[in-house]
Amino acid sequence: MGVVRQLFESETRAGGRQLLAGDAAALAAPALVHGTPPGEDDSFSVLHGLYWLTADIAGRTPLLLAVDDLHWADQPSLRFVAHLARRMEGLSLLLVLAVREPRSGPAPEQALTADLAAGAGVAALRPAALGAAACAELVRRALGSDPSPAFQEACREAARGNPLLLNALLDSLVAEGFRGTDADVPRLRRLAPGSVTRGVLLRLGRMPAAALAAARAVAVLGTAATTARAARLADLDADTCADVIGALMAEQLIEGERDLRFVHPLVRSAVYQDLASPVRQRWHLRAARMLDAEGAALEEVTVISGTGSGVKQYKLTPAGHAALGDGSYRAVLKIG
Repeated sequence: MGVVRQLFESETRAGGRQLLAGDAAALAAPALVHGTPPGEDDSFSVLHGLYWLTADIAGRTPLLLAVDDLHWADQPSLRFVAHLARRMEGLSLLLVLAVREPRSGPAPEQALTADLAAGAGVAALRPAALGAAACAELVRRALGSDPSPAFQEACREAARGNPLLLNALLDSLVAEGFRGTDADVPRLRRLAPGSVTRGVLLRLGRMPAAALAAARAVAVLGTAATTARAARLADLDADTCADVIGALMAEQLIEGERDLRFVHPLVRSAVYQDLASPVRQRWHLRAARMLDAEGAALEEVTVISGTGSGVKQYKLTPAGHAALGDGSYRAVLKIG
């Protein structure tokens, strides 16, 4: 119960064993004292004790419990949050939870977070993209100064209101010593792609290998990307691919319903350019064959010319060259 221990750490440190000496609250000790994990047979008694400990604290003073990134919490802590959320009536308690959705993971964990969002008295807030004022505030905080309006707008344009991309960009701006003047804008625009690339690849590196494979498949497929096609191209089974696509969405890298796309062209570019050229050509060839075999519309078939075996049989028409030229990586294929 790592998250639970963090929630009550300041109280237990201040009150010590005396805080846990009450009748029901003493049952919470296995969750709060290191080295005494609760067993399967007494898990409900621990939840009961944690509830009464919370009620005791809220009875003395109004209480705020806040959990960020709930989707990464351990399952016992998730069970406590769900247990508490159903028993808050009459308590001077505000429970604030931040969770990304959708996400992959074991079905019980997904069910717990879904039940929390659907509970009575729960207000679910789903933030939209950052607006100009919010972006400007983050830029000011990061640089510790008052950047020019033109510099603030350039940051907003580069990130398109995406917090992940904006924070990656701001980390680089701080490291590079940007002051946020009008004169910094051209250099900011040159720096932005590299900043996003590092942030995206770092985030992907922390995810399962299947997530990286699916992201690469979506990058190669371009505007023809769907979950089913990404699964076939990446050699993933359908369930695994659906799970990791959900995880990529939760990480704010990919979006879409049936048709998948990256949240920003720079994100796609980061994933795409990370593929070695020979590997990229091989994936494009496989994608072209796959799409042609399923009878996809010509404008959906993607291919990059190469010298590997069999590549020469796939020749781009003039429309295909035009499609590649506009940066969309969509190409028309002629089988010759």
